[in-house]
Amino acid sequence: MAEIRKTLIPLVAVLAVSHMHAADFRRGMLLVCEGQFGADYGSLAFFGEDGSRMYRVFSEVNPGYYLGTTSQSGCCRNDNVYVVSKDAAGGGFITVMEASTLQYKGALNSLPGHCQAFYLSTVSDEKGYLSTSEGLYVIDLAGMVVTARVSGAGLSSGMFGQSLCLHDRLYAISRRDGVVVVNIHTDEVEKVIPVQGASAIASSSAEGMIYIGTTNSSGEIVKISADDYSVEKIDLPGGDAALTEVWESWHLQPFAFDCGNNALLITGKSAEKVNRYELHTGEFISGFIKLPETSRGYAGVVYGQGISVSPYDGSVTVIAAHSAGDVFNDDFRIYSADASTGELIPDRTIEMPDEYWFPAQILYPASISSIHETKPDENEHGYRGPVYTPMGIEVCNNADIEAVRKLPAGIYIFANRKIAVK
Repeated sequence: MAEIRKTLIPLVAVLAVSHMHAADFRRGMLLVCEGQFGADYGSLAFFGEDGSRMYRVFSEVNPGYYLGTTSQSGCCRNDNVYVVSKDAAGGGFITVMEASTLQYKGALNSLPGHCQAFYLSTVSDEKGYLSTSEGLYVIDLAGMVVTARVSGAGLSSGMFGQSLCLHDRLYAISRRDGVVVVNIHTDEVEKVIPVQGASAIASSSAEGMIYIGTTNSSGEIVKISADDYSVEKIDLPGGDAALTEVWESWHLQPFAFDCGNNALLITGKSAEKVNRYELHTGEFISGFIKLPETSRGYAGVVYGQGISVSPYDGSVTVIAAHSAGDVFNDDFRIYSADASTGELIPDRTIEMPDEYWFPAQILYPASISSIHETKPDENEHGYRGPVYTPMGIEVCNNADIEAVRKLPAGIYIFANRKIAVK
C-alpha cells in the first residue's frame, strides 16, 4: 500500500516565499508541465488574471519539494489541486496542494507493481480513481493510499487513460476494452462498452451524454448515453478528427467540450488547428481556430491536452509548440481564442521562457466572487436540478439554491446559469 508523506514546512521556508503568498492561486490558471525527461522534474506555472506570471511556482512556494517525474495531468477539487506524474521520483505519483496557496499537503509515493500513473478523477473529497499503465486503482484521498484495484467480468488488465464521473458512474478509457463504467459506490464494473481506438473522453452532462474521441482513421467519435449506455457512432473528417496514438507514451488528447456553445473542440492529426463539432446542428468546422507562425517562421501545433475552455470568460485556451520541421524546440505559447468566432484574442498570448517545459494541461482553480442572483424566483418557487462544473461534470443532483450556496467555493452551472459561490 502507498504511504502518505507529510512533513511540516519550516517557518523559515514559509517566510522566504511570503511574497508569493500574497497571490491567490485560484485567481488565474495553472499549467502542468512534464519537464525535460531525465533532466528535470515536473513543474507548475501560474498565470494570474492580473497578468502576473510565475514559473516552477510549486517548488518556489515549497522549498525542497518537487513534483514527480513527467507530470502529465491534474485536477482541482474544492481547495485542493492534485498533480499526477508518471513516476514518483522527485515528489510522488500524486502531489496534493492547497489551491489558494499551493502549499504542499501530501503525496502518493508508491503504487503496486511497476505502474506509471496517468490520470486522476476525484468523485468525492475522500475518493478518487487513478488510471495507470497497469490498471485502474481506487485512491483514499484523505490518507493518500491505494485501497483497491478495480476488477470485474470482461475487464482486461492493462493501461487506463482519461476518465470522468457522471451520474454516480465513472467512465474510464481502457486501451484494451474501450470504455469501462464503474459504480462509484461499490467500485464494481457495471458495463464494458467496446470502442475501437478509444483515446479521449468529454461529457455534455446537461444532456447526459458521453463523447469518446478515437484514433480511427474515419475520424469517428462515439456518443454514449449515460441513461442506458446506448451507442451512436458519428463519422467526422478523418484528418481533422482522428486523434493521434498516445498509448506508447501516454498523454491527454486535445479533445474538450465547450458547454457555452454546446460543441466539441478537437485537434486531430492536422495539429496546426482546432476544429469544432456543433452538437445541436451537426456542423463540423475545420480550422475553427488556426495557430499562427512565430516571428522565427515556425509553425504552431497544438501540444499536450492543448485545448480547454476558461470558466472565467468562456474563451478557448490553446497550448501550442512552435517547431522547425519535425523537431520541437523550446518555444511554447498559450493562446486565447473567442469561443464563438475562433479568432485569437489580441494581447492575450503568453510566450513562455525558452526552456523545455513540455506543457501537459491547463487547470482552472476557480476565481471566487459572490453568487449571482438575478433570478430569485428559482429560490421562491423551489427550483431543483443538477449542478455542473464549467467542464460539464455533474457535482450533485436534485439541488436547490440553498444547496448550491453550501457547495465549496467555485464556479458552477445551475439552472442554465453560471454562478459563483464564495
